[in-house]
Order: sequence, then structure tokens, then C-alpha cells
Amino acid sequence: MKKLSFIISTIFILLNTVLFAQEIKEDYREISGKVTYLKKAILNVNVIILNGEDGIETGETGKYSINAKTGDVIQFSHIRYQTIEIIVEDITGILNIEMTEIINQLDEAVVKGKKKNPFPDKDRTEDRKKFSTSKGAMDPETAGHSIGFIDGDEVNFGYRSLSEALLGKVPGLIVSKQNFDGTYVLKIRGNSSHYNNRPPIWDVDGVIYEDEPRFLPLHDIKNIHVLKSLIATNKYGSLGAHGVIVIQTKDAYNMSKTNIIKEDISKKYTNKNFYKNDAIAFTENKISTNSISLSTLKNLAASNHSNPEILKAIAYQMQAMGEKNESINLYEKIFILRPKYAQSYRDLAIAYSDNNNYKRAWRMYISYMLQGENVSDLAIGDLIYSEMEWMYYNRKNQAGIKESFIPKSASLTDFKGDVRLVVEWNTSEAEFVLEFVNPDKQVYSFNHTLTANEQLIIDEKEIGFSSKEFFIDDLGNGDWLVNINYLGNKKPEPTHFKITVYSNWGSPNQTQEVSVFKFENERNKIQLYKFKNNSVVFNGYVLK
Repeated sequence: MKKLSFIISTIFILLNTVLFAQEIKEDYREISGKVTYLKKAILNVNVIILNGEDGIETGETGKYSINAKTGDVIQFSHIRYQTIEIIVEDITGILNIEMTEIINQLDEAVVKGKKKNPFPDKDRTEDRKKFSTSKGAMDPETAGHSIGFIDGDEVNFGYRSLSEALLGKVPGLIVSKQNFDGTYVLKIRGNSSHYNNRPPIWDVDGVIYEDEPRFLPLHDIKNIHVLKSLIATNKYGSLGAHGVIVIQTKDAYNMSKTNIIKEDISKKYTNKNFYKNDAIAFTENKISTNSISLSTLKNLAASNHSNPEILKAIAYQMQAMGEKNESINLYEKIFILRPKYAQSYRDLAIAYSDNNNYKRAWRMYISYMLQGENVSDLAIGDLIYSEMEWMYYNRKNQAGIKESFIPKSASLTDFKGDVRLVVEWNTSEAEFVLEFVNPDKQVYSFNHTLTANEQLIIDEKEIGFSSKEFFIDDLGNGDWLVNINYLGNKKPEPTHFKITVYSNWGSPNQTQEVSVFKFENERNKIQLYKFKNNSVVFNGYVLK
């Protein structure tokens, strides 16, 4: 059995095997569901396959049925509601869509991961500053959606046109098909369709242009922001429905800089986002390790051997029960089902690491990195790099690390922190809001919804990950709370969350505790954890 396991794990890390090179053939299948607004059925919602020919409208019951294959994008659109686009995955079958009539912008600071740059040669502070548009100021820190950023220094030399200068610089911005005049055709992923293939518009110092501004000297550009999601472009109306490229020239930037700094200082010292004590204790829906036997979980895994979402939920529970070998077996099966998912690499690596098999864990991480994956600005990339850094500092000899690896942290002292949380969920369609409350009762939120964070969810599906890490580097003397508001997953099945709490992260006395939660119909805000005096209180019990 051990020999078989070794053979399987060795196969996983051979990057040029047929497993990774072959295309997975998917047959068309029926995707069905119901489209609602405030739980009432919506008539005449257009349901189409982007870049395809199939389309249908919902009837009086709001129901629809359409044929699609893995990788297709299903678009739900109606004149009164925000357009929603869903990427079809290998497990997608039912999609119950709740439309949004009014756009809810986040007015809270999004909780960030560790404030350390994995690429220290590149400053990443400029792209988070507030900037001006023709529709008012925008703040990437609180926008709740992805905003592409290009420093003006990156477009100054060697380019024949502005569109050529954008080539390959922003994820989701497609630059292709050079025109006779030296410009390129621009598209923003997710904002174009088979029926209306328009390019993004340009917003230059508050002036709108539908065509590329050829008059603009490249050396005069201070910065460029690319608004990709429907949330970001909503203020522009139909004109900006296919994306907006916002350009600030150096003169305009210098004129507005003083006012922007004053606004930021004012905002810092007048934070009005305070906790309202509106979360209830999580007691009934925590999966108990005593209520589900190991044999029952094995039977469930056997009967759902081709469903990666169910297998992942079972693997979560195995890890919470301390069944390390069983969890490895399940993650190996998931890897075979989803060999191109970034999450598959990370899950198997951490399962090996938890079982003290650091060499296999390191090889899984490295095999993902060697494929050229960018870990600088993605949630799964930050998570993977943190775990590689932990292994580099704490298990370098056991892992047999021979590769040249550059940690983000200058030293182990800089690397260590009070608490690290890794939040994972088994289905990519899950929508939820994580709320972190500091000792001063100020609230910081991570909003995982299509309405507020569309581009993140698109990236998660295209790259294949469903996890996020958070750090609390200094607990202080007060209490930190972690709350969740679960909003559904577009299908009847529940969503399983696995949360791993690492106390004294990176220190010799580091500990970890795995908890698994199951959400079905809950829509109340639930308190999951309380961090107090270097301990974690969960449901009234201190985790040792």
C-alpha cells in the first residue's frame, strides 16, 4: 500500500506527463435552476452561453434550462437587474441565481493578508492609493472589487501606441489583433459577448473617449487603472459596460494629490464602521467529530468518488478528526479529478506536511511554482508562499530544500505572528462575508460575493482555488472576533468550511486547530471565534 501511495504521489509531480498535457474532454450537460429577486421569480431574464449560440428566457416561474460544458460562461441579464456571469465547472449542475437591482458598494476596509511583498524589488503601495475618475474618486482599499493598475513608468519606452503598452500588464485585459494604424483590439474578460463585442472606453483626466486617445504622450502618464467588473463600471452606464481604462496624467495627479492625502487622513481618524454586536453564537451547525464515524465517512467517499466537492468536504472532516493518512488519500483522488486546479496542489502539500512528510509537501509546492504561476497578487499564491516560507524557516533540512528560495520576510523574527487563519470552502459558488472585529470594535470585512467581488470569483474559478489566509500580527490586550454571514451557493447542497487557526504562527510553540462548519439555509451573522490574550475561544472553550 505504501509503495502504491509513493508511486501515485511521484506521478503527481511529473510536470510533463500525459495527465497534465492532455485536454479534458467534457460533454455538454444540462444546467438548470431558478432566477429570483427577493425570493420572487423573475420573468424574461436572458440566459445565454457567452461566445455561443444557445440562449433562453425565463418564464413566469423564473426557471430555465440550458446546455453547457465545463469552461463555458453562462450570462444572466435583465434590463432592471445587474448582469451576472457564472463560469461552468466540472461539478456545475444547478445554478439558482438571485439577481441584484441596487448595487451595494462596500464602505468597509477589506481585510488584507500579511503586509509583506513576495517581490521586494517592486513597490506595491502605489496601486492601492485613491484615484480620480470622471465619476468621482475611487479607493482600491474599499472598492470591494479588483482594479488593475499600471505604473506610468511601465509605459514610457519602446511602445508604438498606448494599447501596445498595456499588453500583458493587467490580468483579464486582452490585447490582440493589431490594426493597420498600430493600435490593438482591447477586450476585458467577462465584459464582452458574442452579441455585443465592444472595447472598453477611456477616461483620461475626467474626460471620456470611446477610442484610444492617440494625442496622449506616453511619458506624460502617471498611472493607469483598469476597471473590469460590472460593479466598478456601473456609474458609466451602458457606455462603460465593457470596461473602463482610467488614465491620470502627471499634471492632473499633482493637482489632486493634496486633496487626496487630506481625505485619507480624515478617513483614518473617523472610522465609522463599528461592530453592532449582531452576531450569534455558532453552536448547532459545527460538525461534531463524535457524530460521524470514520467508517461512515469512508462509505460516503466511496459512493461519491467522482465528485471533488463532496470528497473535499469529507477530507476536511478527516483532517479535523486527525485522520492524516485518510485525508491524504482523498486529496490524491481530488488531484486526479482536478489536476489543473491550484487548490489541488496546495491541499495535497499541506496534507503531506501535516503528516510530517515535508519532502513530498515541498515537491508539490515547487511543482506548482515551476509551471510559471504568479503568486504575487492572488489569494492562493499568498497562501502557498506563506507555507513555503514556513517550511523554509522551520523544516528546511527535513524538506530537503535545494532550490533557491527567497522568503518575503527578512528573518524568522519578521515572519512570526500571533494568529494565522486559513479559511477554505468546498464549493466555488459559495457566497459569504467574513467579518473581523478588532479590540476597538472596528469592523473589517472580506466580501466573497458576486455583487461586491466579481473579479475575484472569476479568478478563483479560472485558476482553481477556494481559500484565503488572514493574519492578526498583534492581538493586543483586547478581544478580536471572527464572524461570518453565509449567503448561499446557488444549489441545494450545503457548503462546508474548514478553518485552520495557527496560534503563535512561525514560533517554536506554534499550534494549530482545525474546525469544520456546515452551512445550509443560515443567513444570520454567526460568531465563529474570539481571540483573547494569545488564546482562541470557540463556543466558550479555549483551544489549547
